[in-house]
Amino acid sequence: MLRTEQGLASVSAPTAGRRCSAPSAELRREFIESSGLVDALRRRNHVDTSERALTYLDSGHPDGPSTVWSYRELWKRVSTIAGALRQQQLPGRRVLLIYPPGPGFVGAFLACLESSVVAVPVKTPGGSKLGRDSLSRLQRIAEDCKPTAVLTTASYAASAERADIGESFRGLRWIATDELESADSSLPSLRLPEPSDLAFLQYTSGSTGNPKGVAVSHGNLWANINAMAQAFGDGDAVTWLPMWHDMGLIGGVLLPLAQGSRVVAFSTWDFIRQPQRWMRAVSQSRAGRICAPSSGYQIAAETTRPSCLGGLDLTCVEAAVVGAEPVSASALRAFSECFASVGFRSEAFAPAYGLAEGTLLASTRRSPRLPLIREFDRDSLTNGVVLSREGGQQLSSCGSALPDHQLLVVDPESLVARPEGRVGEILLSGPSVAQGYFGQPDSVETTFRVTVPGRTERYLRTGDLGFILDGELFVTGRLKDVIIIRGKNHAAHDIEQTIETARPDVLRPGRVAAVPCDDGGEEGLLVLAEVRRRTSPSSYEQLTDDAAKAVSRHHGIVPARVALLPERSLLHTSSGKLRRRESRQAYERNQLDILRVWERGNRGALPGH
Repeated sequence: MLRTEQGLASVSAPTAGRRCSAPSAELRREFIESSGLVDALRRRNHVDTSERALTYLDSGHPDGPSTVWSYRELWKRVSTIAGALRQQQLPGRRVLLIYPPGPGFVGAFLACLESSVVAVPVKTPGGSKLGRDSLSRLQRIAEDCKPTAVLTTASYAASAERADIGESFRGLRWIATDELESADSSLPSLRLPEPSDLAFLQYTSGSTGNPKGVAVSHGNLWANINAMAQAFGDGDAVTWLPMWHDMGLIGGVLLPLAQGSRVVAFSTWDFIRQPQRWMRAVSQSRAGRICAPSSGYQIAAETTRPSCLGGLDLTCVEAAVVGAEPVSASALRAFSECFASVGFRSEAFAPAYGLAEGTLLASTRRSPRLPLIREFDRDSLTNGVVLSREGGQQLSSCGSALPDHQLLVVDPESLVARPEGRVGEILLSGPSVAQGYFGQPDSVETTFRVTVPGRTERYLRTGDLGFILDGELFVTGRLKDVIIIRGKNHAAHDIEQTIETARPDVLRPGRVAAVPCDDGGEEGLLVLAEVRRRTSPSSYEQLTDDAAKAVSRHHGIVPARVALLPERSLLHTSSGKLRRRESRQAYERNQLDILRVWERGNRGALPGH
């Protein structure tokens, strides 16, 4: 697989069995004519309810389904839970959804939409019980949104009752949806939600601060689903992404269900334990659509040996969406090279940019097109100017804005629009932009509906940096992740990529953090890098030397310190983004297991700091 300035070179592949399933013409028409997700699901129940909707693969049965719901069975589950919510007089109230990995979350979330209850999905552990530690992680969200009830499983409800659940959970109604009896058919149907009605709160994963509840309306959700349908088509989907997160929930589950397609799902923990399961599920189900961050594609490529390719046929994949973190050219290349012989085509890649405040997706490079990966002069980018340079910093295009949406790059201080080829803050306008942060009315004017000189549209301030070139968006980093050393700006992601590229044999993409630190009274650079589990300690000294030299050579600065950490030490958000500030704080508080520290002027320091 050869990299070109235009993209990844295509590789010939098998063509048999490329597409095996698609919604019928009737289902496509119903989707187009629907006024919202609730309307689409109600129509689906009346059109073809015997069609398979959701297959959830159990941990104990890697080669077969543990739960299979048709659209009729899914709607029955939704109706049962929705009836209970209405009997409890919960429409209009906020309800936490606390579920272990499994299909139960899907029925509960859709039931909330159907009954006009505001769903609040939250991250939960992968086990069958809720302990004191896991409940404490939910406490901040409960204190912020003040829910009336909790939807969960009987197992979780029982374990929460035994635990010291804290004041934020006392007095809440815990409803075990897996124990509810059949729906009460005497309850009349509710009106369809208005586009402005609040659908759910998507709590941001807190990469730069405390989680905030993004208020997503029914109109926001439907606009984003329709835009993604135009970008990615209507194929079946396989997902291992967590369903309580926007990418797994909307892109992995709600989009295909709205279109009348099928979803095959399994837990994130199962993917981590057995990455080969992902492509096996795709091949067996003949799914046309997959979605993951760059690191997911990297892991799949790294852990799949040639002997594991037997029996795989990936000619069915028509859209391989890459999002949630900066798109890694090396990850796309590794995945393409690994799976080209079994039919995967590089043209299927759809690098994307999105954020919870925009419901999910903001832009993408629509397939079938080769990913556009270009090389730019690093120093010019830090000064806000875009210049191409062979051998420079690699960036992947995230395509153009979704239909009916607009991207704009502006000066972060004045908000004056910048021309193509200039770096600035990325702004987004369109029907997918959410209503604001829950309980923070000032956020509407300061973040979600800002004005730009000379323009009539209102824009969302994303806090991300990037530029537009030839009509396509390139993301360079976060505004808050810029490191200023001796008056010069340095992008954290750029430095991290340099270090990862210097030693890819022992450092995995997305597992290096570059953060500012105190360096004798002025701002310096601290590098925190995870090493692969099988790395020999005898190579640590050479590794830190190589990292420091790479930063000096490419960026003109010498790190104050380079710390090596074991795998899974760095803190990440729920979507896989680095929590740089929190990781630095954990390091400064001696809360990380340090393997070795390199310090400028004290080369080869022993573990400890």
